[in-house]
Amino acid sequence: MTTVALDWDKEAAHVAVAERRPGGVRLVRAATIDAGDDAAALAERLRAALPDIRWSRAKIVAALGGDRVAFRLLKLPPTPDQELADMVGLLAEKEFGAGDEGVVDYVPLSGDADSPRTALAARVRRSTLDRLSDLAAALDASASRAVVRGCEAAAVAARLDPTLARGASLVTAPAAGGSDLVVLADGVPAIVRTTPGALTADSSEVRRTLPSASLQLGRKVQRVASIGAGGEAIAALAADGLTPEERALAESMPGVVGAAIAEAEDRAADFDFLAPRKPTTQHPGRRRQLMLAGLTAAVVLLGIFQGYLNLKRYETQRADIDAQTKATQERTSQFEPKAADAEAIEQWLATDVNWLDEIDLLGRELRPKPLDDKTFAADDDVMLLQVTATASSGGSAVGGQLSLDAVARDADTPTLLEQRLSDDRREVRQGTLDRSGTRPYVWRFKPTLKISRSAADSDVEPAAGGRDAEGDAEGDARP
Repeated sequence: MTTVALDWDKEAAHVAVAERRPGGVRLVRAATIDAGDDAAALAERLRAALPDIRWSRAKIVAALGGDRVAFRLLKLPPTPDQELADMVGLLAEKEFGAGDEGVVDYVPLSGDADSPRTALAARVRRSTLDRLSDLAAALDASASRAVVRGCEAAAVAARLDPTLARGASLVTAPAAGGSDLVVLADGVPAIVRTTPGALTADSSEVRRTLPSASLQLGRKVQRVASIGAGGEAIAALAADGLTPEERALAESMPGVVGAAIAEAEDRAADFDFLAPRKPTTQHPGRRRQLMLAGLTAAVVLLGIFQGYLNLKRYETQRADIDAQTKATQERTSQFEPKAADAEAIEQWLATDVNWLDEIDLLGRELRPKPLDDKTFAADDDVMLLQVTATASSGGSAVGGQLSLDAVARDADTPTLLEQRLSDDRREVRQGTLDRSGTRPYVWRFKPTLKISRSAADSDVEPAAGGRDAEGDAEGDARP
């Protein structure tokens, strides 16, 4: 059986072919071809570029990344494993948008029935999966999987270096149009994003991600690894007949290679949008309303119809109506626990502040330009010595506060910083200002930011919901 994995965009399709050979599964072909205007054109180009493949026996795998996959970190109340998929489905509809046509899959990260849970959810548009199905039909092949490109690259890296699957690790991999960055927590993807340009261990994107990932996971990211750049992974997976040009091409797309190898070995993927843990469903409250509306319409029509029936059949018909009403009530009652779960989630989120988003926003506002920017105003620079996050007390209390200990070069800088940080949801309270710092940051001050609600509820775009899913520009540095 032949496995063909591909990652495509508007211009090109990047293809990796894997087959089971004596001694294990091997990468046998790698190619980049013109994507074409539609699935039929792409199928024609694939047949021309890979004439030796028996397409009727081939499996097609889509390795998806970039802006085609959106991610959300979901925080849930304590939930048993058997109810987690339903809870994720309810919250994912709120996070991704109820009117969005897409498929959601997720991986659980932490928590259990007695402690709050977290899960990483991912969504792809239905049109992306439709193109995969159309391509498989045009090739007379079978669409087998739709996976996340970055996760498959990280899985290959962890396979070659098992220490990456223990503790917290960060893996970077080259990909079409940029690089994939994946943070693994005990081998499970906890953060996934795509950035333009190449990434190294010293890249600003990696340095920016390490502290925020450690804060999110509650433990330090211990290892940083790159896959694809040196070619060791491809050398370990490639067949003897792979040409040097194909090896170099495969090194530039380890996520596509990993997707092909995993399918050929029948290894489970972290995300599979063709077979998700829980398909996207309608909100149970809306579904119940539709059922009740249908029941009401049926009762009205039945009442009109009964006016024309023979009076002698009245008792029989009434018994039938009672039976139908009871059956409908039994069907609608099963959705009442789901409505209670939805209400519990809303109450849980109403009192929460996403401190990771708040600290990320604070960093961007403290130093809006990178240090090496020619327009960087050095005299207005601020350096944080300490940040203390405190949630409001009380079961239904909302918001919290950030207490800052900072130093500046100029005595007017704290006032300028207050103007940048103040908005409709944050109140800045100036603290002490003295010359207890060390040169050149001689002015020390301790302001407090009182936060009335989460950044996700305002017009400010939090990093986890926008930049993590879509990818940041390399030069958009934050402290």
